[in-house]
Amino acid sequence: METKCTSQTNNREDSNIHSTKKLGKINNMRKEWKESNSVKKEANRQIRIQDNLRRIEETVRRADNRNKSQQQEQQQSQNYKHQIQAQELEIITADDSNRSTTLTTGQQQQQQQSQKCNQETQVEESKTIKSTTTYLHYRV
Repeated sequence: METKCTSQTNNREDSNIHSTKKLGKINNMRKEWKESNSVKKEANRQIRIQDNLRRIEETVRRADNRNKSQQQEQQQSQNYKHQIQAQELEIITADDSNRSTTLTTGQQQQQQQSQKCNQETQVEESKTIKSTTTYLHYRV
């Protein structure tokens, strides 16, 4: 009986050792699975971070392009305004020079007319003086 008990005890111990080994293997597998899971999670987190960075960079690039195009539009608008102002200034300057030329021409015409009038008046006065003198001469 002792052999039976001893063998049963040995069997139990063997069974316990086997179970412990199995349990150790299972625990090791769990650790490996947890580690690989954490590695996968970290890899996925890094991928998400990289995707977010790419999105942010794309958004920044678009904003920069938008700002550049707005600045170009503003510059073109200012250039256009300056061109219009320059053209208006040229028109005003041309208008002023035409007016001064017109005024000068008008003044010349007035001077010429007044000279003609003065000459005509002088001619008429001299005729009147001559005719009066002649009349007086014949009367005496």
